[in-house]
Amino acid sequence: MSDRWTAEQLAAGWRWVLVFEYAGQTHYMGTESWDLRVGSQTVAVVPGMLEAPDVEEAIDLWVTDAPRASVALALMFPFNVGQLVSRGYMLDGVRGELAQVYVGGTWEERRTVLVGTFVDPEYGGEDEPITLSLEENVLDDTGTFPDELVTFNRTEWDAAGVVKAGAFPTPEESNGRVFPFVVGTPGAGVTAGSHTFVLYSYVVAGPVIHAVYAIAGHQVEASTVTLRDDEGNTQVANIEHVTVNGRRIAVADHVVSGTFPASQNLAVIWDNGGGLPGVNRAGEVMQYALERSTARVDYQSLLTARAVLDDYRIDTYIDEPVTLSEWLLQSVLEVLPVSMVSGPRGVYPQVWEWTASSTDASMSIDTSVETDVTRVSRVAYEGRSDVSNAGTFRYRVNPLTDEYARSISYTGDPTSVSNIWTDDVLRRSYGQFGRIVRDWESGIISDEATAARVAAWRSRRYALPTRTVQYALPPRYGSIRRGDILSLTDADVGFDNDVALVQSIRWTEDHGLVVSLRVTSHA
Repeated sequence: MSDRWTAEQLAAGWRWVLVFEYAGQTHYMGTESWDLRVGSQTVAVVPGMLEAPDVEEAIDLWVTDAPRASVALALMFPFNVGQLVSRGYMLDGVRGELAQVYVGGTWEERRTVLVGTFVDPEYGGEDEPITLSLEENVLDDTGTFPDELVTFNRTEWDAAGVVKAGAFPTPEESNGRVFPFVVGTPGAGVTAGSHTFVLYSYVVAGPVIHAVYAIAGHQVEASTVTLRDDEGNTQVANIEHVTVNGRRIAVADHVVSGTFPASQNLAVIWDNGGGLPGVNRAGEVMQYALERSTARVDYQSLLTARAVLDDYRIDTYIDEPVTLSEWLLQSVLEVLPVSMVSGPRGVYPQVWEWTASSTDASMSIDTSVETDVTRVSRVAYEGRSDVSNAGTFRYRVNPLTDEYARSISYTGDPTSVSNIWTDDVLRRSYGQFGRIVRDWESGIISDEATAARVAAWRSRRYALPTRTVQYALPPRYGSIRRGDILSLTDADVGFDNDVALVQSIRWTEDHGLVVSLRVTSHA
């Protein structure tokens, strides 16, 4: 299975194929009849697709909504659907795959466009067409992230034999509380980073009283942590791991004293190691989350994206159930130059190369040379209402106060003081629109270098409007993919080796394509 056509395959031409399982059989449909090699067998593709599907493969790097892929189809089945439905073969919900196969190619060499289910089918008599949509909502994951939060139950802990001798009863408010799921080093090892609570206290010879605290519902890298109360008092505590119901759980043990009594209102400073082992880079975190989801994941594209995403650190904790899509879309994608995309092999993060120049282009479009390339839209500015050129990014949240311990400011004002970050794009925005301020914050960033990277790309993203334009391209451009960087020259509208991102691709009946480009060179 391929995601990008070669020049030889494009020269041969390609055909649409819809494959689906229905009424105990595998059906192959196209816009014409032909024989297709599938493994060691040859199957007949029947002309059941009444027209070539109007497919648009789109991406919007400015949007953090869950990606959804859908294509409308008009089909003619070689059997009576109504009779099969009456026998219990439901058409709604049937799984199918829409693909492109180059002439002379096998099913294994196909380029998958969409894998999904039949939605909203309508049918009539035997000689009437069936209309439906093939749809995949790739991040419609109703499971929680992490996959299972650990809840404290003293009875289970007693049965597991992990409660220490001399233990007092558990505080009533602790039973049923959730252990934090900790990624990285929230608080950056300097300030309070995550919540904790008392599991139980116990007495040893002396008598000396110890308190045992909840640290994480999983194994952690840290060997010690520092506990901090709301008055600023601190106490170093050793990390211990126990096993309850087959799960490793991290707890902290410290000696109770008059200056640091047992308390429910404590936070953890991660100053000697982090949380979940081996997972704190943004790419690592996204891969860890997607591997535990029900989503169909394009791991090849994910690994490519990690080369950029792993420059960003995620330092956070989760202590209440959240769906994977909600956490990714509302927390992670807000701070990364990336969108989630539905591709032929599944969902993957598409990185916005915000520092790209024309030398990074994988392909060029030049209307003065290529006479069969046609602009099919006017150039439109987008994003004026979102423009900002000054602001403060607050990060490193304190779980005791919900306040942010660190911030980084930026501005386009050329008269600003030297310790406020700026660049040419921000200054250009300031000169064009005047001072427009947007402040924002993130609860999953603690690292200073990461905060600087986030502020850099976010300020560039919102500094100026971008331009969009569409071109009709001949079949030889069929290897273009969403997210590709192109250089664009079109003297009629003033483009001269400008940087453009491929935002969407729509296939035409003659096997050409219409591409929507977002021009990121500012003018």
